[in-house]
Amino acid sequence: FALPGIFLCITNLSAMVWLLSAWKPVPPPSGITGESGEPLGLPRVISGSPKSAKTLCSFFRRRHVATTCMLYIFGIGTAQALEYAVPIVATKVLLWGADGSGVVLMAISVVVFLNQMVVMKLQHLKDKAGRSKIDDCFLMTFGICGLASTLLVAALLWRLRLGLGAGVEEAARAHWLLVVAPIVLAEAWFPYLGNGGNMTFTRLVITYVPERMGICQALINTNGPVIGQLLLTAWLSLTYSGADIQEQGAPQFAIAGIGFLNAALALGVIACYDRLRPRIRDRQPQSAAQIVRRQSFGDCALPLGSPDLDTVLADAATSAECDDDDDVD
Repeated sequence: FALPGIFLCITNLSAMVWLLSAWKPVPPPSGITGESGEPLGLPRVISGSPKSAKTLCSFFRRRHVATTCMLYIFGIGTAQALEYAVPIVATKVLLWGADGSGVVLMAISVVVFLNQMVVMKLQHLKDKAGRSKIDDCFLMTFGICGLASTLLVAALLWRLRLGLGAGVEEAARAHWLLVVAPIVLAEAWFPYLGNGGNMTFTRLVITYVPERMGICQALINTNGPVIGQLLLTAWLSLTYSGADIQEQGAPQFAIAGIGFLNAALALGVIACYDRLRPRIRDRQPQSAAQIVRRQSFGDCALPLGSPDLDTVLADAATSAECDDDDDVD
């Protein structure tokens, strides 16, 4: 099990060295300077609106934004926590050894890859107006509901078929497919949950605080799943280690707890679904969301002084003015 870690360490260090060697400072914007002649970091295209100065804290205090953040943090964290349970189940309960654990993890990779291809295909489905038929919010809701249902049904079936206490390990070996299949099937929902949650959160940032895109992505998209993984892995260790493995066979309590957590997140998303769905103007060709979506990092997304940048910031000011105050107060 140490070889994958060594491989990841070497590849990440190599990538960091390559990035530092190829890094070049961004040239200052031309034609955008302050009173003393220094370049400005962001053109002041919005002013006069009392809600244009909304803080980052008020953005995360909105119910639909907070729900999306929690779903992305713990939803993606669930995928990583489940993979930690595979070697324990395969080696300690089913007695398959490292080879059997590798087969299960490979099956998970295949399932995730196939469903990732399905998500890509769904994103290319267009209606008569050229707009996507499947929006990001639907993908996110579909993924979290499927994940929660799979985990809760798995925990129930394990409790009914395997039981607890003496003889549970023998029952698990006799019903090995029942033990392994729910874990593999649960991973199938993550392409929908992960891509949908990522796109939804990015759209919300573009809608309300586009000038804070960098810090929002760092907090939620990058570091959020790591925090979720740490917490859920700690829960897995608390409920499925030592004597608990011989007592439960499959990780019954761990999966039940994670399933209830994801079910609560699914209910939260359903309650905020109308607020999370893309607005009509978000799906127009010249909307802020579509402008940012078609930018590439290689083209330096939203260059300073670009008319597209004015559109994005103006749309954010309008969204803040039209938004209900009950999400913030």
